[in-house]
Amino acid sequence: MTISLEPDLQAIFDSFNSLYFDSTLNSEIRWGRKYSKARRRTIRLGSYNFKNDVIRINPVFASGDIPDVVLRYVVYHEMAHAWCIKNDPQMRFHNGVFKQKERAFPEYKQAQIWLNQNKTKFFASTPARSLWTLFR
Repeated sequence: MTISLEPDLQAIFDSFNSLYFDSTLNSEIRWGRKYSKARRRTIRLGSYNFKNDVIRINPVFASGDIPDVVLRYVVYHEMAHAWCIKNDPQMRFHNGVFKQKERAFPEYKQAQIWLNQNKTKFFASTPARSLWTLFR
């Protein structure tokens, strides 16, 4: 029997789907591809593909170096995209409805503080860069 130390994305998704989205989401959630820190200017911590209804989470979260609150926030953020598109198929970006839903996440402020204080953890030893493309 193999024991995985990776966070269980499906368990987080299922819990949030019930708690915050009235069990209306049917999205698939999975880990994205691994990446190299070398010469990176941007990083995506999560993404939602509305064409195939798939949420991908950056495997950097499987390392255990990033607090669970940030992983939960990223999962919730991507689920909010799925929820918004389900309710308005024309919506694609971070508009007012999306931002309101995102800020309703109970750990929103805590995750934002950590992300703002730890931006450079995601990059090779280069000057600090802003994370314009954290999500998609």
